[in-house]
Amino acid sequence: MIRLVRTEPPVEMTAEWVEKQTAKFILNKELRVWNESFLKKALLQMSNYKCCYSEIRLQEEGKIMEVEHFLPKSVYSKQVLDWSNLLPSSRHCNNAKLERDPNEHDIVHPINDEPKEHFYLVDYILRGRTKKGRRSVIILKLNDVEHLVEPRRKIGLAVQGELYKQFEKIDELSADGLTSDEKLRIVSALENLMIQGRAKEQYSATVATVLLTDPHFSLIKNFIMSNDLWSDELQLLEQELTNLRLDTAP
Repeated sequence: MIRLVRTEPPVEMTAEWVEKQTAKFILNKELRVWNESFLKKALLQMSNYKCCYSEIRLQEEGKIMEVEHFLPKSVYSKQVLDWSNLLPSSRHCNNAKLERDPNEHDIVHPINDEPKEHFYLVDYILRGRTKKGRRSVIILKLNDVEHLVEPRRKIGLAVQGELYKQFEKIDELSADGLTSDEKLRIVSALENLMIQGRAKEQYSATVATVLLTDPHFSLIKNFIMSNDLWSDELQLLEQELTNLRLDTAP
């Protein structure tokens, strides 16, 4: 989970429309008044098409996006179309949370809270460092092995493998002298890995954590800096990853 920024509601969600649709829902709780393409699109854009909780990519390979009511609509029916109460969720996370009331069961809010203050990552297992974080892991099933842990591990191991591959090139060839092109290819490879950890990418918190805690990252970075190839763009990327990475201990 990473922190998201609340965007403005879609222009179609006028005060009149919200009032009218909310009244319909209060009269008939079976009506899915939030099931509007413009509303879903706006939520997806807000999260870079990722689940606000698990960071899985939505709207691909059967990963359906569902509108999550942080305060459950069964209890807070008047807020069924309150833009500040809506989030984009995977079916997995939405089904896990169900109608649990965050006012009774603390759950980390991906916009109002800073997730990295509540979670840390150990061997691709998300741990809660606070009571709210621990409750969130349990309630949202954020360590479901098949749906979340294995995909995190897969992408993390791929990142580590590529890091080591680039380190090997430096370690094996530096004695003979790397050509300018070879150095640039190493820079490009590291940049591509760092791009995978940007906020808009799937499992960005995992990738950012794996990259910045792997000792080979620092070794490669030092090599690039020693060759005066560390750019402002790379520095900005590293800063973005630093803001997203999780601790690896309580």
